[in-house]
Order: sequence, then structure tokens, then C-alpha cells
Amino acid sequence: MSDRDDTFELYDLRVEVVATGRPMVCGHRPGDWLELHGENLTLPEGQPFSIYALAALIPILPAKQRLTQPHD
Repeated sequence: MSDRDDTFELYDLRVEVVATGRPMVCGHRPGDWLELHGENLTLPEGQPFSIYALAALIPILPAKQRLTQPHD
């Protein structure tokens, strides 16, 4: 890949809630999850996900979907 190549591949991500032993303030349960396929976010039918927790995740998700480019 040259320094002028701005192409990249997006990875699909699955984000899963893991128990820490402390209460979860957003009402999540261990095993709750969301998936990111390209730019599309998916939740299992009937499973809520806090918008506040999602707001904390959104800046991280695009960075985890691909390798860091020299132009970043």
C-alpha cells in the first residue's frame, strides 16, 4: 500500500456486554450485544440498548472497524 492509497476495508464488529461485578447503571445485562456491519448498527429484536452507552461507543467504533491509515 502506498502513502497515497486512501482505501481501507471495514471489519464487522460485535460489541457484547461483559459482567464486571459492579452494577450496570444503564440496565444492560451480561451477554447483551450490538453489531456493526459497515455503517449499519443492528440490535437483537426486543433488546434495548441505552443511548448514553451508545454515545460513549460511537467515537470508538469507526476506529476499531479498520486499520489506522497514515493519513489519519
